[in-house]
Amino acid sequence: MTNTELANKAIALLMDGTPPVCEPADPRPISWLTAWREVVALTRGITIADPRMPAIMEALKRCDAAFEADRWAAFERATAVLRQAVKGSLGGKVVQ
Repeated sequence: MTNTELANKAIALLMDGTPPVCEPADPRPISWLTAWREVVALTRGITIADPRMPAIMEALKRCDAAFEADRWAAFERATAVLRQAVKGSLGGKVVQ
């Protein structure tokens, strides 16, 4: 939808007396930048030779996909998986 179309829709809504629909508040407690800084801090010093790397890369892909889709809850879930991967345990299995 173009800016003109959005403006026309807003004007139409205001003119017909329909109360505006309030969008839910953004559930993000922090900014994307802060969230990505946490990801960097979690993965700092981990090398490609690290046996946890496949699990870490998969979690990073999930973080990236959630970010690209602007899906905060999915990003939070992906960072939780990343924390587990960095600790070396996923799904009850210890990654060695």
